[in-house]
Amino acid sequence: MKNLISSILRSSEERIKNPFIGSFIISFLALNWKAILVILFSSKIIEKRIDIVENDYNSVSTYLILPLIIAVVYVAVLPYVMWLFDKIGHFALKGRKDSFLQQRLIDIKGQQALAEEEVKLENLRADYKEKSDLNRKITNLSNELIKKDDFIDSLETENSELKTQLSDTNEHLKSNTEKYDILLEKKEEIEKEKKRIYQEYHNYDKSFIDRFIKDITELLKQTEYPKDQVDELGLVMYFEEDLITKVHNLTNKTDKYYLTPKGKAMVDQYFKERMDE
Repeated sequence: MKNLISSILRSSEERIKNPFIGSFIISFLALNWKAILVILFSSKIIEKRIDIVENDYNSVSTYLILPLIIAVVYVAVLPYVMWLFDKIGHFALKGRKDSFLQQRLIDIKGQQALAEEEVKLENLRADYKEKSDLNRKITNLSNELIKKDDFIDSLETENSELKTQLSDTNEHLKSNTEKYDILLEKKEEIEKEKKRIYQEYHNYDKSFIDRFIKDITELLKQTEYPKDQVDELGLVMYFEEDLITKVHNLTNKTDKYYLTPKGKAMVDQYFKERMDE
């Protein structure tokens, strides 16, 4: 059964590929699309669909005659029509090419005649230009010598300026080297100070550091305090450890509290370790 169906499908495919059958089927579908849609997609029962097709779309001309005529025209007549158009196009293209070649030959001959006359004119000019060219060359050589002398003078001036710039650059480089050495020393001092503060930070008791962070956070919420408003009894240890300092403003009689470099470093180390946890 399976082989029979495959054989039928292969036979149908070969027939559809035939130009005549294929064109007949396409023209049949194009002319009878309404009847096909009614049969396939109408919501009525199949008997009603058949009645509608027989009553409204039952025409031999659309079912058979017109599809046959179209298929015959497509297979037998259309190739000759296409051949006729190809012949007409070929004739027109050949005429255009011949016309173009004739025009090119005329242009080439005109250019040849013009070139011959130009050669004659150039020969006449060459005879009269020899002396003037020689005088012009002498004048150009004299001008070039003058320019070379001026160029040598400018090079000497530029050389002198470059020597001056080189001397200034050496002085500047020497100065920058000294500054770099100073900065390097300061960097080493800062690194040593950081290590010292880090060691001191870990020498403090953890409860002391936590209390210091809490007290200093509360203290620095305000930028200024009226004189003697802050009870400094609890801050004495921070003053003694050089963690905070106080500045008294005599004008408005206020006190301002600041972290010392050591105190700031202690706070930074505290929060750094909290972030790393």
